[in-house]
Amino acid sequence: MNTKKIMSVLNPKSLLLFVFLLGTLMFSLLSLSMAVVQASADSPTLALKVENKNEKFNVVVTDSLEGLVPKELPNQLEIALEIKGLEAYNQAEFLENLKIMKGNEELSFKKKGISKKFNEENPQQLLIQLSKEVVTKLIKEGTTSLTFKTQFTLNKDDKALLESLNGDKITFNFLASSNLDEENVEKTCDLAIALPTGKAIPQTVMEGSSSDSLVAADLVKELKPAFDFDQVEVVGIEEQQSFDKAGEATVPVTIKSRETNLTNKIEVPITVRQNAPVPFKPNPKAVVDRPFLKDPLTTFVDKFGKKVEGKEVDENLLKNIVVLAYLGSDWKKDVILSIAAENGGQEKKWNGTMKKLYENDYLIVDKVAYKNGQYLKAKIQVVLTDRGKGSVILASEQKSSLIFRTGTGTSYHYPFKLEIEILDKDRQPFPATNVLLASGLNGPRDYNEITHQLENLQNVLVPAGNPLYTNTSLRTRTDKTYNLKYYDTLEDLAFNLLYSKTQTLSMGVAEMLLQQREFRMLYNKSQIYIPIPYDPPAIEGHEDKTTGKIKGSVMQFLPIQPLPEHYSDLEYTITSDYFANTLTAGNTVVKVTSTTDNKDYTSKVSTSFVESPGSPGRIKVKLTKETLQEIAKGSGNTVLDIAVDAQLTSDKKLMDVYNATTQEFKIPIAVENQKQEKDEDVATVHMLAPKGLGVSDLKVERGRSTDDYDASTFVKELESILPFDNVTAERFSTKTEFTKLGGPQYVIVVIKSQETGKEGMVVVPVTVVEAPLAYVSVTDTIKLNEVEPEKEVVKGSGEVTYGGFSDVNISVKTAPTIKLTNDLGDDIVDLNVYKSNKPLKDGELLTTLNQSNKSFSFDLITHKSKFKKVSAYKGKMKVIFEIP
Repeated sequence: MNTKKIMSVLNPKSLLLFVFLLGTLMFSLLSLSMAVVQASADSPTLALKVENKNEKFNVVVTDSLEGLVPKELPNQLEIALEIKGLEAYNQAEFLENLKIMKGNEELSFKKKGISKKFNEENPQQLLIQLSKEVVTKLIKEGTTSLTFKTQFTLNKDDKALLESLNGDKITFNFLASSNLDEENVEKTCDLAIALPTGKAIPQTVMEGSSSDSLVAADLVKELKPAFDFDQVEVVGIEEQQSFDKAGEATVPVTIKSRETNLTNKIEVPITVRQNAPVPFKPNPKAVVDRPFLKDPLTTFVDKFGKKVEGKEVDENLLKNIVVLAYLGSDWKKDVILSIAAENGGQEKKWNGTMKKLYENDYLIVDKVAYKNGQYLKAKIQVVLTDRGKGSVILASEQKSSLIFRTGTGTSYHYPFKLEIEILDKDRQPFPATNVLLASGLNGPRDYNEITHQLENLQNVLVPAGNPLYTNTSLRTRTDKTYNLKYYDTLEDLAFNLLYSKTQTLSMGVAEMLLQQREFRMLYNKSQIYIPIPYDPPAIEGHEDKTTGKIKGSVMQFLPIQPLPEHYSDLEYTITSDYFANTLTAGNTVVKVTSTTDNKDYTSKVSTSFVESPGSPGRIKVKLTKETLQEIAKGSGNTVLDIAVDAQLTSDKKLMDVYNATTQEFKIPIAVENQKQEKDEDVATVHMLAPKGLGVSDLKVERGRSTDDYDASTFVKELESILPFDNVTAERFSTKTEFTKLGGPQYVIVVIKSQETGKEGMVVVPVTVVEAPLAYVSVTDTIKLNEVEPEKEVVKGSGEVTYGGFSDVNISVKTAPTIKLTNDLGDDIVDLNVYKSNKPLKDGELLTTLNQSNKSFSFDLITHKSKFKKVSAYKGKMKVIFEIP
């Protein structure tokens, strides 16, 4: 409130008074909203037409004005246009393209009484409003109907389109309604989705081969989906074909859009050439077969995992062993391919389809084992052992194993070797370690052979008493490989190969064969014949950016054990000095899942919270041996993820681990099992931005800006995730000029945590209103004169005015007496305020200003004899303008 001085000079002839008036501005306004009643029947007065042209939807709505009586009209005509069942469209375009047509004449939205906006309660609904005055004028001009036109396009890069997917179409409804008849019309709109496309890559094959030798992904290129967010994958060759005669043929390859599931077929031209057979030559490096049962590396074990016959197992090899088995849930996430024939060998994610690999092509496979708190990787590189001839076909067996097959050369399937290097999580060589490799073959049962690395191989374990293994023989080659041969087996055989201190392995197909061979690798559910001790638990601290909770996971590798007797209870205690003192199921979550298949075992696990007065709480988790058996049966070899989400302490000691630069808390967490095996890590908790709410129903004045307001008055209920913190409103994020009437318009208030310095923002809706009190004024100078010399009466006149356009009542108040004081301060004169020639009473309004009373005059009167000194007098007068 600014206060300015009033000065007066007294001389024998006249008295001059300068008065600056002060106003106190107050107001309160009421905001109203309207609801539209909708019905399901077609309206006789409302017509709707929606057309799709070149993926643009043109909307035309016609509302009849015939028969309407102006005096019976509502306060405003409101047309609602709504898109139901579709979010992925250009909403701004929908609004901006809107036109109102009166015949061929377009009505401007700049005209008073015509507006358009989206419904705050239903953002999909566009409201067009015409005031009663505008509609009345149109009717009097002879207008019989109004036409509302707009258009919009779909956002083809928005995945939300899938919510409107109906088979091979995008389907949604368009609804138009009018409050003139409280009815609506609705139309269903369809947009056919284009099928995925691609181009065929012509192929040449040899006579006598079949489509089994072709990799579907190699037969097509330039795959394109209908939508930008989608991807096209190759499903496969539709049906198996034999190429028995030279000539021309076609192979249909099916492709599919991942998101829409739409498929298409691409016919691939095939040229079949005559085949000049190459004579079969046995590998000269092979030596005479010998019985597997008599080999010095063979170990027969009983159901308890104990040796029955053959070589002893060194128990020390099992104490820190790495079991190679895929522990992930999706090959497409965990396999990277480098194929020279594709993108020059540039690494890329595998899409899960069959791939043909050649010399030096390789895979990087993640989650092939879990050791020392990290998932291990394997680099698998192809070596074509017969002078680079042939190829290797890569496929997958659902989520459980990789399949490698011999690819055709001419009529033969050439041998190959896969060189396997064990890597850590950063793709660096993992230190040499003991390894258990579960190996087995699939494919034709008349004859099969698989070769393994012989170096560092200590035992080959098989179950005792299984007669199938008697049909297995061995070959040892001069290249130091260990080759298992199978004859006439009717089911898969599995072998456990136990290696000591190795960092690399190899396996493959030993020699050129007439029939295709295959073997599986990293089979998740391979049977393990000897009990494997549980590794110590590992704990991984996680980074939390959204909840303000301490997050971490206890990771435990769980191998399949030979018998139920080999499973034993596991117990864990999870601690942190920065857990809340009281942990409960209400503020702490424990979730237990298998990483190989994402199965949830939380309900099978016992969880408890231990509380000690004045100390952080502890989390205890127990898995019984019965639960561990169930996990092995359901998920195979797996890593169990015991994820915790715990409440932060409310103690201010938390600031000891706060980094003000990164605005993070670095929280030490630990786990210990019943064997007192421990592990520690650090969890990161990002300081969350403080929160608050905007003050409801805020009104700001047009012509002002955020510079004229205090940001703290715009927000309320400020809070931090830290109980000991204090949150304050700091400023508006940017200066906002309030130039346009209406709302909601938005300002952003920056709030700040005083303990951490973390800032947050509160978006506050405001309504910009006309400021009537900005248009009030009072007389700047009032001149006092002797109007009745004989009575020595001194009088001056002033005026209050209102020049605004709003139809409001403004109460004008002032004190009935104004005091003047001379310069020396030793004389005081009272001036009386008069209205309508009568003294203003105490508490009485001076006047009420409005559109009918835009100005009002008042008088200041006193007797000349009251001025005792010849001096300059000063005084103050306060006028209060108020909107009740």
